Amino acid sequence: MSLSSEVIREIGDYSIVDNCQFLSYFAYSTLKCEISNTYYLNVTTLEDDKFTLQLDISGWSVLSEKHNTLSCDNLGQCKINHTKKYEDVLAFFSEVSHKFREKRMELLFDKLTEI
Repeated sequence: MSLSSEVIREIGDYSIVDNCQFLSYFAYSTLKCEISNTYYLNVTTLEDDKFTLQLDISGWSVLSEKHNTLSCDNLGQCKINHTKKYEDVLAFFSEVSHKFREKRMELLFDKLTEI
């Protein structure tokens, strides 16, 4: 495994651990990765929207609005822009899930009030 592949995998692992409390489901996909330095992840938001995400050296992108699928059946009717790259997974979740945003803000507010 190359160094960049290890770093990308660690980013995916960190994202899963750090954000699973704000999601219904978040785990590595069963899709076989044919492209080096690329990982696939399945996500279900608190609103029960499902996505398969791709994580590679250039960031995060949406492959499908289903789990374990490389592309949507009808790209013209998707809720999400599949050509957009997200620098980090927080940017993606913040855009697609208002419950995710609310729960994160509550947690941040609680931490600030403790200080």
